[in-house]
Amino acid sequence: MRAPLPVLAVLLCTLCGCSTGTTTSPTTTVTAPTTDTFASLLVRGGSTSRAFTTSTAGTVRVTLTAFGNGGVQAGVAVGVPAGSGPCSPAVSVVTAPGGSPQITTSADAGSYCVQVFDPGTLAADTPFTITIEHP
Repeated sequence: MRAPLPVLAVLLCTLCGCSTGTTTSPTTTVTAPTTDTFASLLVRGGSTSRAFTTSTAGTVRVTLTAFGNGGVQAGVAVGVPAGSGPCSPAVSVVTAPGGSPQITTSADAGSYCVQVFDPGTLAADTPFTITIEHP
């Protein structure tokens, strides 16, 4: 007994994995970066830090947006928290305040910190504002 041709075609498609030709692309979810603002007073000869967490790998941008009257430079660093101690800097710059990031660096998901420090140029305690953009 011979099977009818349509039955054989269906059977062959089932066994061979025939498809309708539709492909599905993976979906990538892009999350907007988080921006944290940190304002404090930097004491002469001192430093201050703030911890933050990145939820995914990506780019961290740190901007010293204000520092005293703008005529003095501060040290700015990004690093990892050192246990119960201060921030352990991995990247640092001495810079005047501005509107563009002074530090741009890649980071994996995890815990990080930003530090503002006196590079030895402060005559008095100085207020500052810094923004941290991170994933």
